[in-house]
Amino acid sequence: MTLSAVPRALGTRLAAHLDGGLVIGVGAVPDLPGFETLRGVALPVQEGGWEHSAGIYDPGRHRIGVGSVPSPSISVMGHELGHAMDHLEDMPSRGAFWSHLHDLRAAHLAPPFRQDVAELYAEAFACVLTRRARRLIALFGDEDAAQRAYLWFSGRYGIG
Repeated sequence: MTLSAVPRALGTRLAAHLDGGLVIGVGAVPDLPGFETLRGVALPVQEGGWEHSAGIYDPGRHRIGVGSVPSPSISVMGHELGHAMDHLEDMPSRGAFWSHLHDLRAAHLAPPFRQDVAELYAEAFACVLTRRARRLIALFGDEDAAQRAYLWFSGRYGIG
């Protein structure tokens, strides 16, 4: 459902950007072809290693990897597509809108969203893409903030 929810124009942009491809397989990120070197490597934002992670966006290779281990994300593919869009568009997650929204809600956000606005952006992208409004509200802990994020994504990318 996640990939089919991507509007054609957005999908075309993502396909051109993701010239390293999509890797989908069984296990965690280091079990996926091309991501074996991440075995034993710590995650950049949260505790633990890649052996416990179901997804990755590699900005250097423009590649997404999605495995089968459990994940707290609403949609691992949607979350990684969010990271890819963030990178493709020169990090709007670091811009004024997202920085302000993150600052407003930081005390109410769960890790890793509290530590890194790019993680909040990617998970919010996944929620909007998959039309999970309740999950978006729970992510922000506030209906107004969730609505602002929803309107930002739907207006910018035509998702939701």
